[in-house]
Amino acid sequence: MRRPTPKYETMLLILGLLTKVLFISMFCSTVLVVLAGIFGLGQEAILVYQMIWGFFLRLCLSLMAIIAIIAMLDSL
Repeated sequence: MRRPTPKYETMLLILGLLTKVLFISMFCSTVLVVLAGIFGLGQEAILVYQMIWGFFLRLCLSLMAIIAIIAMLDSL
């Protein structure tokens, strides 16, 4: 018989996948913005970079807080 998977393990797996996708997309957006700056769109690239990183930073902090809360509740 299969052992049932607790809900928090599935939630942590999903959060881990979201975090990986988020960091990969952060890297790709950084590379694209740097390339845009190289090809002469410096001012626009900086504006896009600031908007993207502001969004990613808030999302990353939220994900890390959720993971920390789940880990803390799991240890109780």
